[in-house]
Amino acid sequence: MTIKEIAILAKTSRGTVDRVINNRGKVSKDVEKRVLDVIKETNYRPNEIGRSLSLSNKRIKVGVIIGAMFNPFFNLVLDGIINTADKYKNAGISVVVKKVDAFNRKAILKSIDQLQKEDIDSLIISAINDFEIVNKVNSLHIPVITISMDLDVEHICFVGCDYYNSGKLAANFANLVKGNGKNIGIVVGSSSHSGQALRVKGFKEIIDKDINIVDLKENRDDDSISFKVVKDMVENHPEIEMIVFLGAGIDGGLQALKEYGNRIKAITVDQSNEVEKGLQTGLVLATITQHPYTQGVKTIEILYDYLIRKKRVAKERILDNSIVLKESIIPHKLSENI
Repeated sequence: MTIKEIAILAKTSRGTVDRVINNRGKVSKDVEKRVLDVIKETNYRPNEIGRSLSLSNKRIKVGVIIGAMFNPFFNLVLDGIINTADKYKNAGISVVVKKVDAFNRKAILKSIDQLQKEDIDSLIISAINDFEIVNKVNSLHIPVITISMDLDVEHICFVGCDYYNSGKLAANFANLVKGNGKNIGIVVGSSSHSGQALRVKGFKEIIDKDINIVDLKENRDDDSISFKVVKDMVENHPEIEMIVFLGAGIDGGLQALKEYGNRIKAITVDQSNEVEKGLQTGLVLATITQHPYTQGVKTIEILYDYLIRKKRVAKERILDNSIVLKESIIPHKLSENI
């Protein structure tokens, strides 16, 4: 169905149909109703990419600040962002990516300054909720989407998971398999990450009373730190039989656990190649995935809706958590190109 065909069926001109579709110019209520009735009856969908190019020659440059420097989870998020931006490249969307340590305030501030010089039109960011970072982002006065780690910034949407539910699911599974160990340690990225704090809260509320949490340590979502944290935790608490990772830095922690053979099991909350290997060997009993690739996809789709289709978008886009076991089909794996 074309605009010309709609015009014929509605007994009006192509220009009038275009004004109704794009809400431009005055059209009598009678004619507008005829056009809208035809659109409804024929299930017409405008070519929005073509329309956006005809309406504006402006290219939309999206800045991306993401903690993929040390965290493979964010590489999957970035995979989704880049692949979806490529899908919408004919609409003028392009991305400029800055990989950072999500907890390194100076690096994040520097990246914001660099992207500002690139004259970005919107920003996707995942970073710690730091006062100076918040002020710097707000000073850009552009549409912002926060992803995975929410910030107290003026933003059009937060894309992420239900962290509280994620923690409860990890506890549910630990309760089911507590024959593997009733003395557990918890490793989390940082208490400054509000989402990870919610995971810990959810976990503690659901975990059975006969399961003993003997230690809780932070690893700043860094694999090298995580390796040392896990080694120290096990050496100081040899009674530990299971470690639950409620943040990132999981790969380093799993490397440390390998040194203890098959004695200590793990439950994790993210996707990575190392987690997948752990599932296959039995080192990882389960992982609670928050669908990182899909999170990345959604950010670009939301910006497309907001900037090009001029649609209202929800303040939050929360993806459901899933429990992944050894035989589960993992929907998206890490790209070798990211």
